[in-house]
Amino acid sequence: MAPEIPASSTQIGQDARGVIGQSVIGATVIYGSVTIIQGLPASATEAATGSAAIHDSSPAGSTGAGTATALTTAEEGLNPYQGLLAFQPSDGDRFFGRDTEIEVLWQRFRALHEQAHATRLLVVYGPSGSGKSSLVRAGLVPELARRPPGGKAKARIALLVPGSQPLQALASVLARIATNDPAPVRKTREFAEELALANGAGEHDGLQRIAALLPEADVWPLVVVVDQLEELYSLCPDASVRQAFLANLLRAAADRSGHVTGLVTLRSDFLGATQEDPALNQLIQSQGVFVAALSEQGLRDAIRLPSERRGQPLDAATVDLLVEQSRGRDGALPLLQFALLRIWEGLLQGQPAAETLRQIGGVGGALAGEADRIQASLPEGDQRISRRLFLNLVQLGEGSRDTRRRVGLQEVIAHGEDPAATRRVIERFASPAVRLITRSSGQDGRESLELSHEALIEAWPLLREWLNNSRADLRFQRRLEEAARHWENSGKHVGCLWRPPDLDLLERYRRINNTNLTPRQVAFAAASRRAEQARQRHEQRMRVRLHWPWS
Repeated sequence: MAPEIPASSTQIGQDARGVIGQSVIGATVIYGSVTIIQGLPASATEAATGSAAIHDSSPAGSTGAGTATALTTAEEGLNPYQGLLAFQPSDGDRFFGRDTEIEVLWQRFRALHEQAHATRLLVVYGPSGSGKSSLVRAGLVPELARRPPGGKAKARIALLVPGSQPLQALASVLARIATNDPAPVRKTREFAEELALANGAGEHDGLQRIAALLPEADVWPLVVVVDQLEELYSLCPDASVRQAFLANLLRAAADRSGHVTGLVTLRSDFLGATQEDPALNQLIQSQGVFVAALSEQGLRDAIRLPSERRGQPLDAATVDLLVEQSRGRDGALPLLQFALLRIWEGLLQGQPAAETLRQIGGVGGALAGEADRIQASLPEGDQRISRRLFLNLVQLGEGSRDTRRRVGLQEVIAHGEDPAATRRVIERFASPAVRLITRSSGQDGRESLELSHEALIEAWPLLREWLNNSRADLRFQRRLEEAARHWENSGKHVGCLWRPPDLDLLERYRRINNTNLTPRQVAFAAASRRAEQARQRHEQRMRVRLHWPWS
């Protein structure tokens, strides 16, 4: 059943925008006087390299439709299609089909600044695969760079995804703005504490206070862009942290100083989860914008214009077939982009687009075929690692669809397993030619992994089969992992260990799935068994004392 669209929301539909001159420093993209700072978990390295190296000199607002410009050798080889990766602010020169939506979003954004008592928070929502993230990142954000909100000449745009520690994610990007340091560990910790702290009235005003103290705060407003807000509900287990994050964002956006404006994207199947946050839910109702699927013309532009600008236009018959296979299909855009990725590679090798499309099995078959091909090429032992890896990268839906899950590398390496073997499998699926898995590093240098797009969950039948056969085990192991992490964080306090009947369930699970447990989980299980044995010995001694024949 399709999610209900709030009655007061705006529905937008389709066309696109070119980019303006830019420079890239680390994960910071500078558009003239507008600086875009991306949070580290959002695959910042890829955003700052690769596609970001291309500079577009076309006039602002020009789509470049129908033009083929002279290309450098590097540009000829660069794939103009994104595959499963979301478009980034630096990808405007290959983002097409959304001109209308970009203008609607910018107008709504401007209107929020013109209302004296408005909460300046725009919620962009829609189904998975509808292109919300790309629309905001590669469409609206560059448009805000051209036309900063509130009539200001400058703006700072802080771009982040919440992850499992949303306050930490927000603190990290704020600290990078405040210090101009790509890894400000101390300042991040300081800001995270401020964001978590309620004032004397019980309100979370940390973001408001931090934004007011940033250099030139009055003339250089802060736009906080939270992509994939659903991660607050799917990945953050602590309701108090979730509420503190939202309270900071809403309070700062409502402050009359105008220092902070908020922009969030949200999967529409998580609208029900927002019921626990009435203030946010009310804003979605009153000023949410629903992202519709691309229109047929929007699809055509997204398909043909990137290759035309690279001097390799697709034939009309192939464009028609791609539109036909994508139109009206749930989550079509990432699947389409992945198919186009392969078609472009074929074009560079002299293979007609229609032949590549036939070989990959069309829009729906390209992604599944690639995943199956890699899986089948792995040795048997690596195939078992691959199965465990992908299951760990899926967050099981509870009353909603399954979603992707960001995890640390150590969480997917089983005890007794050679870490090099796991890394070898990850590299096969995360290679630049495939990018089914995205890798990123946090400020602490620890590597994390996630599916490049949730389309893989629905489009790869083998992964669906693994999930359907493993749900009960996965739920138990996630519960075990949470308990083991809590035990470790508590200093391995004995009171955090499991006792029967949970311990009995754990031991039965180990007998069947021992090779899937991580070192932390194994240590937790062993400590729980030792503690239970010690408790039983103590009880036995107490029983003996109670029955000792006193004289």
